[in-house]
Amino acid sequence: MARETFVARNFAHNSENRIHADDVALQYGFRGGLVPGVTSFAYVIEAVVNEFGFAWCDAGRLNMRLLQPVYEGETVTASCDSGGIVGLFGDSGDECVEGRASGTPVVFVAELLEHADVPPTRPVADASSLAPGTSLGTLHHPASPDHMRAYLESVNIDADPWETAELWHPGVMLLDANDALSRNVLMGPWIHVGSDISLFSSVKLGAVIETRSVVRDRYDRKGHEIVELDVSVHADNTLAAHIHHTAIYKPRVNRS
Repeated sequence: MARETFVARNFAHNSENRIHADDVALQYGFRGGLVPGVTSFAYVIEAVVNEFGFAWCDAGRLNMRLLQPVYEGETVTASCDSGGIVGLFGDSGDECVEGRASGTPVVFVAELLEHADVPPTRPVADASSLAPGTSLGTLHHPASPDHMRAYLESVNIDADPWETAELWHPGVMLLDANDALSRNVLMGPWIHVGSDISLFSSVKLGAVIETRSVVRDRYDRKGHEIVELDVSVHADNTLAAHIHHTAIYKPRVNRS
């Protein structure tokens, strides 16, 4: 079994999403600002690659769900066994992330996702702007080595193996899936809670990344308002990944 230990870092403390700020997170019943879900999942990806090697980035799948928050400075251990069972465990030993990795990617959407423009003014996230079937604005950027290194170092992940292999970290693709939501609709505090990512080809550093997305579903559950996205990531016009991305875009406020 592969194990990787990290001191968790909340790189988004000062971001627009104030669920990562201590004072706002307390209003929602948390004990401090939340480490982003994409970061917790990036720690798990490190264990998966430790177990299966970089070949997993050419044809792999990882389905993860956030069970409980991770906080700044918490020592977390990511694990992946030979059968692909993955987890992320906090200081107390409680499981924060559960999931399954495999070498069999799946296509979540049969049709090619449409290009769309990012709105000049973001509409408020609600049942209308996030209606199922809504195409979100397409994002573009280079797979910059400097950008990847800055992100990985900010969350205490060693960037050297990825730069040596000249590969783009799949955890940065999850950041793009987050951006597909946050750059298209205006939200208050929100929480990324799950991702199912299928990789079809590894992405080389320097490639041009294009991220397309569509709303798969939107619903209310236990006082939370939830959205699910289908996201496709293309590198130099080649499909690199599909992501089924789930977020609570309007969490219930703690009433205790």
